[in-house]
Amino acid sequence: MQITDEARRLFGCDGIALESGFVTLDEMGQSPDRLALLAADPDSWFAACGHAIMILVGYVDLQRGRSTPFAPQRVVKFSEHRHAIPQAEKLKLGTPNYYREYEGHADGVRDEMEASQSEDMVKFVTRNLGSEHGAQLPPLEGEIHDPRMGRIDYKMSGQVISRADGFWLFCASVMPPSASELDGLRQRFRAERATAIPNPPVFARELGMAMAENIAHVDLDLDWVAELQMKAMKQHAHPPLAQRVWVHHGPVAYMDDADDLIFSLPLQFQAVAASFVKRRSYEWQQEYRFTVSAVGRPVDDELFLPIPSSMRELVEPDPIRTVAVKRPCP
Repeated sequence: MQITDEARRLFGCDGIALESGFVTLDEMGQSPDRLALLAADPDSWFAACGHAIMILVGYVDLQRGRSTPFAPQRVVKFSEHRHAIPQAEKLKLGTPNYYREYEGHADGVRDEMEASQSEDMVKFVTRNLGSEHGAQLPPLEGEIHDPRMGRIDYKMSGQVISRADGFWLFCASVMPPSASELDGLRQRFRAERATAIPNPPVFARELGMAMAENIAHVDLDLDWVAELQMKAMKQHAHPPLAQRVWVHHGPVAYMDDADDLIFSLPLQFQAVAASFVKRRSYEWQQEYRFTVSAVGRPVDDELFLPIPSSMRELVEPDPIRTVAVKRPCP
């Protein structure tokens, strides 16, 4: 799929870049002869297939400027033995709300501020309504004089919490440089297994494909905005699209005051950026995450996607031994 310059300007900004876009087509119910004809004539393929889904993959790195070249990082997923990608049947993803309300015992999973940003009330009003409205707010500290009670000193504070929702998260970590550090991180997560993902961009594409192939079984709530999007994709896209899947991936940036960074980005990227920022108290995790979204909001906080063989081929079991192998001296 060719990307126009206009689309590149829309999908790319500092820290966030479109990596790839492609359309997957439903081959179910097509005879081998019919598939051969469709493959030879793309226009017929698009016309015959009513389940075309666009998949967009983007890389996010809020810690680097656009001038820094992209270098794929090896990442590692910690899990129980039964949930490790090489043998598990399904891949588990969770919404931000799942992690905000997590009640399990795994260390570092629960985060009540997952994909959330706290902003001072005055900054919020000024940013959304203009400086003239912000100036009309009463001073946060001062005194008032009441005829009955006399002088009253007061101090006000107000915080506005913005939360990003409407997507699922698959969380991993940047691969540590040594076997001891890798095993130490595994133990801190209280995980039984470590599974390496050597090529995150390719894994992200496979994750988007897995979502597209199972989208019919995913419960999504379509509000009026989502309904308009679905209608536009079916009527104006070529080929007509049944859905759109976005996959973003990249390392998490750790900072306690990220509101200036988040709200400096174009509006369409603020929710994406918010999902790649965590507080410094979680920095030990060195998280690398994948977010997956479709048109509509998740009904359930947990999503279980069947793991295709193509995804299993992208991972390496037991990377601790791999990291521990020493190169021979020259």
